[in-house]
Amino acid sequence: MSKSQRDKGQRREREAYAHLCDELGHQHIERNYGQAANGGIDIKAGPFGVEVKARASISCVRWLEQSIAACGPLGLVPMVYAREDRGEPIVIMRAADAMKLMRGEM
Repeated sequence: MSKSQRDKGQRREREAYAHLCDELGHQHIERNYGQAANGGIDIKAGPFGVEVKARASISCVRWLEQSIAACGPLGLVPMVYAREDRGEPIVIMRAADAMKLMRGEM
């Protein structure tokens, strides 16, 4: 991994940490500063271990856009449930909705 890639990853981790702190309060968020050398999660947010990823394009965003379009007229919270063949299911949702869920507002 190049220095510019590591720098980009660190910037995105700082952005994610700041966003989570703004939304949930500093007392609930911990950043793992040694994870680059020692491994582990990037951020602990309450009971959640957060792995921060940054890419120019993420294909599953198109799936979320489809869910947003379908849920909007119904007043529902968009969520994508996805699974690779023989893999474990994952859920994808907007960060704003996840923050509401984490704060117990849903």
